[in-house]
Amino acid sequence: MDKTELINELNSRLSTDDKCIAVSHARRFGKSHAAGMIDAYYSRGCDSAELFEDTKLATNPAYKKYMNKYNVIHLDISSFWDDYKANIIEKSRNTLCRI
Repeated sequence: MDKTELINELNSRLSTDDKCIAVSHARRFGKSHAAGMIDAYYSRGCDSAELFEDTKLATNPAYKKYMNKYNVIHLDISSFWDDYKANIIEKSRNTLCRI
């Protein structure tokens, strides 16, 4: 299933006061997949034009406007939740500062 239209929604909010969005679903509903798609679209670290060329996103004439234009930090809290739940904020801050 093509879920790339989520990026159209994100793009429509980038320069607004309503730009902070939480993506949440029940377990096993594709949050990690959505995060990976968002990373691939916005990250300067890759050229993702070919990845998105045959998607619903590509039907939007402005879909390349924000593609691969940002430094993206992907922080997966679940990867260290079990070891650091008592001090998750401190661990998150330390991880971000090392990047």
